[in-house]
Amino acid sequence: MRTQLLVILFILPFALFAQETEQRRLSEKLETYKIKPVAMMQLWSTYTLGAEVYNQGEGRYEPVDDRFNSEMHRSRIGFKGQPYENFKFALVGAYDFVGRDVLAGTVGGANNGGNPFIRLWVAKVEWQISKNDAFNLTTGYFAPVVGRESNTAPTRVTSMEKAWSQNYLRRHMVGSGPGRAPGVNLGGVIFNQENKFKLQYDVGIHSPQFVSYNGNSGGNTTSPMFAGKITFDIGEPRGKGYSTGYKSNYFGKRNGATIAFSGAMQGETDLYTENMAYGVEYGFHYDIFNLDGEYHVLNRKGTDVFSDPEQAIDSNGAVWFSRASVNCNLKNGHVLVPYIMAVQFAGAKTQEEKANANLMRAFSGTDDELSFGLEYNFNMDFKLTLNYTRRAGVSAGDDEVGTFNNFYQQGGGGDFKRGDWVGVGLVVGL
Repeated sequence: MRTQLLVILFILPFALFAQETEQRRLSEKLETYKIKPVAMMQLWSTYTLGAEVYNQGEGRYEPVDDRFNSEMHRSRIGFKGQPYENFKFALVGAYDFVGRDVLAGTVGGANNGGNPFIRLWVAKVEWQISKNDAFNLTTGYFAPVVGRESNTAPTRVTSMEKAWSQNYLRRHMVGSGPGRAPGVNLGGVIFNQENKFKLQYDVGIHSPQFVSYNGNSGGNTTSPMFAGKITFDIGEPRGKGYSTGYKSNYFGKRNGATIAFSGAMQGETDLYTENMAYGVEYGFHYDIFNLDGEYHVLNRKGTDVFSDPEQAIDSNGAVWFSRASVNCNLKNGHVLVPYIMAVQFAGAKTQEEKANANLMRAFSGTDDELSFGLEYNFNMDFKLTLNYTRRAGVSAGDDEVGTFNNFYQQGGGGDFKRGDWVGVGLVVGL
């Protein structure tokens, strides 16, 4: 026993020294590689009014109880770093919609269950090829650089929910709500400090896998998806360097405007012969006033393979949002921000157009949203929001069932008429 104690006393200082050395080495590595944590939680409590669910047996929509729902609407966890001067990386996971009731009026996927799972959200590396920001190569798993709201973080929008125009655009391009797909993007900026003008370009290629084999392949016939954007900053720019991200509110630190033209195109697959999205994006910030939005056309072409392989069909739609807000600066340094936001999707209208859209998994009918509320910003990463959202939709064709848009459909809930909702949300981020 005495011998064992002596051995422990002899070894313990070396073990503690080794542990301290390893901790110091890890701390130095984290500092050298500029590794920082990424964490965000979006907590919601909402009350839904007027939702309806389609009863297959009765052949009609029936009202469901108005309901309170408390959920972890979004969560992010991960890290980012810069191990070398011209090399950055990010690895972020997501666990969303924890506790979500699919009959609530809020948008999003099905309930993430009593035992929530974490999925990969972003995994990318960015290499600054040139000494300046003229050439930057990004590769990994990330959203195509198309759409303003799709490339804006939840903590950087001035509304309780992001404009769901992003969902239509993402699903049209890559087939999923998260909107991520493996790919490569080349982008860069030309910056003129004297004239306060900044031009940014982005050109990317991605390989969406949603069209065939239960979302595991591009299909027996397949084509890559090409994406691109050209962005102009006039006045004070969004930032000095290259960045694909946006903000709804610069809290008076920017007087300038942004306008961008973006689009994506994919050739023939098992699902369609051509898939396109193109549009314009804008942002305007002056003193206490903020305005941002986008408008994108969604188009698919294909053939009616069930009746005539040579008969061409197509589906056309458009989605847009516009959001305005005003900063009310308080004496305690916090900012109260009233906002209003409108979102709309409009697609196929007739029964024949809906049938053609359904063959290519394209959206149909109309989906309208009007939201307004108040944000209380403690800082850019900590805010409390009170919101009211009104929802409405028009079906495609004579039969409301089978209209494919976010007003009439809910994952895990089937055919559905989404209700209005009022809610309070808390966002906490790092």
